[in-house]
Amino acid sequence: MSTVAPNTSEALEAAVIARLQARMPEVETEAFPDDPEEYRLNHPTGALLVRYHGGKYSPPKSAHLMVQERSLAVEITLVFRSLNGKEGVKAYLEAVRLALAGFKPPAFDKLKPIGEEFISQGGGEWRYAIDFVTGTTVVEEVEPEPVLGAAVGKVSLM
Repeated sequence: MSTVAPNTSEALEAAVIARLQARMPEVETEAFPDDPEEYRLNHPTGALLVRYHGGKYSPPKSAHLMVQERSLAVEITLVFRSLNGKEGVKAYLEAVRLALAGFKPPAFDKLKPIGEEFISQGGGEWRYAIDFVTGTTVVEEVEPEPVLGAAVGKVSLM
């Protein structure tokens, strides 16, 4: 698929990755790996790994047209070689919060931070995560109604 539809989890991830790459070009920023257990930090300082973390839907607003509010969470996992200092994970945790809190991706509400946590330390790497939530409106795709008489062939009046 070459284009990403607006207000999807893929669009949200792409917008967050672009924002973080623009704000922090000195570190690696990429989508969360398919196999996180096999992920290896190759950057000398650290990496920001972005993933869609899940969502919830409100009850439908109408019985005739499916319209719902959708809440989506996105998680940034920080993998860094140092805990402290200007190149440490704690400094970048704050930098990510500042870069994303209030950021409004196209077709979404502003991002709001909802939590952060220590994940692990080992093998010379510190891992933390920070979570954000945003919202969007979901509207059903509506098939066009057939035009009356469209199925009728050519009529001749002779």
